[in-house]
Amino acid sequence: MVSKDKFNTFWWQADEENIYSYVWDAAMYIADNQQYRSYGDLRHLRLYGNLPIAGLTANQYARAPSTSFSSDSRLTLNVVHSMVSTIVSKIMRNRPRPLFLTSGADYSMKRKAKLLNKFTQGLFYASDIYTVGEDVCRDACIFGTGFMKIYENDGNIVGERVFPHEILIDDAEAIYGTPRQAFQRKQVNREVLIGLYPEKEKEILSATMERDGSSTMAIATHVTVIEAWHLPSSRDSEDGRHSIVIDSVTLLDEPYNRPYFPFVSLRWSDRGMGYWGQGIAEQLTGLQIEINKMLKTIQISLHLCSIPKIFIERGSKVSKGHINNEIGGVIEYAGTPPIYKTANAVSPEMFLHLDRLYSRAYEIVGVSQLSASARKPSGIESGRALREFSDIESERFLAFGRAYEKMYLDAAKQMVNIARDIANEGKSDFSITAFSKDNLESIEWGDINLAEDQYVMQIYPTALLPVTPAARLQTVEEMMRSGLLSREDGLALLDFPDIESVQSLENAAVEEIDMIIETIIEKGVYIAPEPFSNLALSMKKMNQAYIRARLDGVDEDRLGLMRRFVADSSSLMNEAMQAQQQQMMAQQMQAAQLQAQAQAANAPPQAEPSGVMSELAQMPGQELPS
Repeated sequence: MVSKDKFNTFWWQADEENIYSYVWDAAMYIADNQQYRSYGDLRHLRLYGNLPIAGLTANQYARAPSTSFSSDSRLTLNVVHSMVSTIVSKIMRNRPRPLFLTSGADYSMKRKAKLLNKFTQGLFYASDIYTVGEDVCRDACIFGTGFMKIYENDGNIVGERVFPHEILIDDAEAIYGTPRQAFQRKQVNREVLIGLYPEKEKEILSATMERDGSSTMAIATHVTVIEAWHLPSSRDSEDGRHSIVIDSVTLLDEPYNRPYFPFVSLRWSDRGMGYWGQGIAEQLTGLQIEINKMLKTIQISLHLCSIPKIFIERGSKVSKGHINNEIGGVIEYAGTPPIYKTANAVSPEMFLHLDRLYSRAYEIVGVSQLSASARKPSGIESGRALREFSDIESERFLAFGRAYEKMYLDAAKQMVNIARDIANEGKSDFSITAFSKDNLESIEWGDINLAEDQYVMQIYPTALLPVTPAARLQTVEEMMRSGLLSREDGLALLDFPDIESVQSLENAAVEEIDMIIETIIEKGVYIAPEPFSNLALSMKKMNQAYIRARLDGVDEDRLGLMRRFVADSSSLMNEAMQAQQQQMMAQQMQAAQLQAQAQAANAPPQAEPSGVMSELAQMPGQELPS
């Protein structure tokens, strides 16, 4: 029980020496008053896993509540598992990426925003966040709410799945969905805990072992650890606090200045009030129970009534030994012959009602039975029709899909803030290895160092093309007809659907001139134009950048470098035009010579002049008489 004086005291205002007691009592009070959540999560996990597990703790999740459990008690038509697996597969096809954009920024900030995009992609890869996101998505479908915790561990930024029943939030405080305090109750191995806090070894060894009400001895000794957060009341307030405790000592106590908890959440469906979401298992509990009852009735009926029976009149002389499974067998009788009958074990309406319940479950969630069975609708062959069918089905998941994308957006924000804190605290210049086209690139936070108010974050999917071959062909053909893709790029996308690589080549000329402009303005280093560059585009963008730089008060020496670039580009263009004209003239002269030679070869022979006429023809300035 929680003592009244401790419960009425705000734990975040307690002194550091005794704060563990206040945190422990507050968390246990919430846990005792939210037993309904534990029972609900246990029921939903049983429905999904098709196994009546004993509990959600380390010593109970792998055991059935009794030794009499057998395969006969399992669900034979588990619609919850089918729904969850289908939706997770459809949602996980999309791997959202955060996109950092600047507004009215100079070229330096644009370059840093691009580096921040690569930096975040490297963080996602290092933390394997998409695998963690799949587990969180599955938790949201089963339990209603899934959690991903973002934190620093030994200089690395980690994304970790958190079991929903570990999070404790007071219902009264979270009536509007925005609680100010939260707790995480987790079972941690004692040796791991001592490794994290070696100075507290004595208290950790004396802490109560977690037994979960079970008398079974466990090889691993777990200790219940509670981590608590209280958000600051305002930007300038100092009442934010973060504590990690066990039942006997405080392991960590520090100020907390973030306006959010260090985890992101995902909900399948909002309840309208409160913090917790509603999952697929809860929505389908009634239908699943009714389906189970009908299946049990059908099973018993078939077992009792579907076996063929033989009716023999009492007193008739029928040899029972002649009743066997012999082909063409002979049955001897005297009196009334035996009669074979098979009763109608189950009414057809019962099977119809079972099919109706099964279909209604898919309608409630919004999943097509064809998608669950990985089949294409009959009669739909064209790419356009397949896309229309996919769009209609995806509209039911629009809200959940947006929440799924926002989860990665929030995770990226928290990761970037942690990287900024690591660099600002002087521990190290935090760096990450990111993929840059065909090579690896190490990016340090010091090369980015953008303040949070200097960019906005958006999310975009990486799967820009459909999955089915027909729909992919249709989409690529439309892009080729609109001029967005060349024939060669379209054929390449049919084999490997990577639009980003195609776009990177198309944008190479723009990125080159942006890099040159940025280098001139930022570093004052001149980069001469190349003859093979897009000189017309380079002159246009450099001229625009020159006007912008002059308005922004850029130094005159750098403005001179920009004018020099325009002049050099103009010279290269003139040289290229002159070379082209000379080449054209040479080609014309060569063509004229070839034509003259051809005419001379085909002309009839002429007589040569002789005598006086020949001498007159050789004298200069003389004309032959007509």
